[in-house]
Amino acid sequence: MSELRKRMMREMDLRNFAPKTKQAYTHAVAGLANYYKRQPDKISQKEVEDYLLYLKNERKLSFNTRNVAASAFKFFYNTTLKDESCTIDLPPRKGPTLLHWIARSSRPLRVRALGL
Repeated sequence: MSELRKRMMREMDLRNFAPKTKQAYTHAVAGLANYYKRQPDKISQKEVEDYLLYLKNERKLSFNTRNVAASAFKFFYNTTLKDESCTIDLPPRKGPTLLHWIARSSRPLRVRALGL
């Protein structure tokens, strides 16, 4: 196990991360390192953002999977490496609209009663 992975695991243990979260975060950071064939601490923020776009556009991964990866990268750079200048974030996903809720509702009569 590399020194960086040990440091990251230690930081996650200190914060009582769930085993599945630890596994997902280490897998995400390892995927980033494998993609660029470099240690993750040598990868720039722009490269991390490009990798997130690759996950979206080429690998077609879901928002939730990409959000876990972004959270892992944020944790790795901000907490493990103590690099506060790294601001990796995904914009929030749009929530369902009222029309979406009405279309999926199993109680259309109640919706009519509300005047919608």
